[in-house]
Amino acid sequence: MPQYRRALPVLLSFALQLPVICLPVQAATPGRFLYVISCDARVDKLDTITGRKMETYDLAKRTGKESLVPVVQGALDSCLASQAVYDRTASTFSTVVPISNEPKADGTKDYRVLSFSVPRMELVNHLHGGESLEAPPHLELQSGTLKILKPSDWMAQTSLDLSAYSPNKTQTPNQILESSGDRVLLRLFTADDKQLVLAVADRRTQKLVRLQGVPTTVAPNVHIVPGGGHVFIEETGMGDKPEKTGRLVLFDAVTGKEQKELNDSHIKDLYFLAVSPTGRVVYHSNDNYWFVHLKMKFPPAPVSRPISKGYPAFFFANE
Repeated sequence: MPQYRRALPVLLSFALQLPVICLPVQAATPGRFLYVISCDARVDKLDTITGRKMETYDLAKRTGKESLVPVVQGALDSCLASQAVYDRTASTFSTVVPISNEPKADGTKDYRVLSFSVPRMELVNHLHGGESLEAPPHLELQSGTLKILKPSDWMAQTSLDLSAYSPNKTQTPNQILESSGDRVLLRLFTADDKQLVLAVADRRTQKLVRLQGVPTTVAPNVHIVPGGGHVFIEETGMGDKPEKTGRLVLFDAVTGKEQKELNDSHIKDLYFLAVSPTGRVVYHSNDNYWFVHLKMKFPPAPVSRPISKGYPAFFFANE
């Protein structure tokens, strides 16, 4: 018998005694993928790291045999999907859709709440959303449970009581622009109504930090990043209709000082959409997207706006 045949059982025995080596599974990147829901109930899936649109889903075609999303030919009477509440634990997102695009004789509509799996975009649940409503119901995720609130039962918080944030307990008139985590981005109203005064309030520590050296801009061009650690500002020119210059400035929300600036001429004619946890600022024009890399990472915490008019619904997910 050849020697290699006699050695084979010994080698197999030795191999069986070796420890099993498991290759590590690559963890998902928090908030890597951005899902944008347009008024016509289409969903664009974007990869914020590679900076590209991966796929587009039509929610009207994702409900199986039931036609739960109106199919509209021509102009929309109102948004077919105006909200996107993402449940990270269940890997689903929920949105409100009207039962019909056309309003009733009294101007009201009936609504459904549909929930889809992420990333497959398969219908997993649909609920009664309310009848004869003048506006869509409001959705909130409370302790892992989706709550459906009538428009009359919900009102967005538009200002913050700052009396506890100041040593002399004074209240400064303000407007909430955005919030994330414990931090709230505020516009402070002072005696000079032409000056844009910006500040970040920390609800946990009850500290108020004013931003220093703010570039010329308008309130809609000021944004808080996920987690609330920084404020992102788009510089604009002067005049009645100020246009963006392409200069982008990032401020530290703890110190109030400028930390970084970038220039990108592409954004002048684009609309701001969001800042991703992966550190990309996402702009759009219709279904076209542009990404500006801040070369930073942020916590995967959602950013909320009291007034979200003009923004398409969206959410970030790991897959």
